[in-house]
Amino acid sequence: MRIFTNHTFTWWETSLLKICLITLGILLGLYFFNFLAGLTWLWWVLFIFTAVYFVTKAVFNKGNSFPLINPGKATKVKKVIYLLASTTLGILLSIIAHSLIEINYLNWALEKGNTVVFNSGCALPLWLQTSLWVAGTLGGFFMGTYWWRKLYIERVWNKKRSKR
Repeated sequence: MRIFTNHTFTWWETSLLKICLITLGILLGLYFFNFLAGLTWLWWVLFIFTAVYFVTKAVFNKGNSFPLINPGKATKVKKVIYLLASTTLGILLSIIAHSLIEINYLNWALEKGNTVVFNSGCALPLWLQTSLWVAGTLGGFFMGTYWWRKLYIERVWNKKRSKR
């Protein structure tokens, strides 16, 4: 039994491993919430350290070994995952926009002394809620198609590197 040997994983196996580890982290965070909440400073330090490391590696790496420098070959599965991820990002950004709009609206209504009518737990009208979801979904999808074309079809990153 050779446990400490080198293994090579495909990109989708690495993605599954990341999902597995993120899920484990969420479960452990829920189970040990009170203990982990007291160590918030430590989580920020770890986040900042790793973020600075990978950003500097992406910016100052001269070789093509980092995935941000060379995204690889375009495949259909990679495109589907890329578009799903960008659409999810658009939806998450629309949720943040929704919450900021609603917080400002509720603060304004409290200052003016207005009565706020809640629709299914939300103070915003249904048409605005729906339009934010649709705008986030479509915006994320079109953002994904735009950057897919730039990174994988036109390969603008390669053209900029060759001009140096």
